[in-house]
Amino acid sequence: MITLRSMNSSEFKHFLENEINEYAQWIQCAYNLSKKDAYSSATQQLSSYKYKEGLKTPNHKFYIIENKQQINIGTLVYSFNQTDNSVWLDCIEIDPSYRSKGYGQTALKTIINMLKEQGYHHITLHVYHDNKVAQALYQKNGFEQISHIMVKTLE
Repeated sequence: MITLRSMNSSEFKHFLENEINEYAQWIQCAYNLSKKDAYSSATQQLSSYKYKEGLKTPNHKFYIIENKQQINIGTLVYSFNQTDNSVWLDCIEIDPSYRSKGYGQTALKTIINMLKEQGYHHITLHVYHDNKVAQALYQKNGFEQISHIMVKTLE
């Protein structure tokens, strides 16, 4: 059993730091950038654009995933578009010490059911190519792969 509760400002700060670090690693590899330039770009894109208003960013929901002991075991963030009743799942992440215990599966099912009840029609997400565990989780829950991001470095 898990519960979703709204993030507070210190939890958001921690979430944003993690997102910046993960995104910086990806763009460093994808665009052959230095670690410093990748971190700078990720910080700019996420802090100044995507989540520029923090917890008050319009059309976004920021949650902490808690287990039945009310221990913070992860984060779940999504944005929604009421025009087409769609959701973009920005982040569903379980703390490494709580992985492989069914929490990711439970959190995903919880958010799917919650969004269905709220009238949303589909969920879209991005998963990194090397994150096979997450890919398997999403596929097990009916998500279909519809594209690949491919990069070529021009020399």
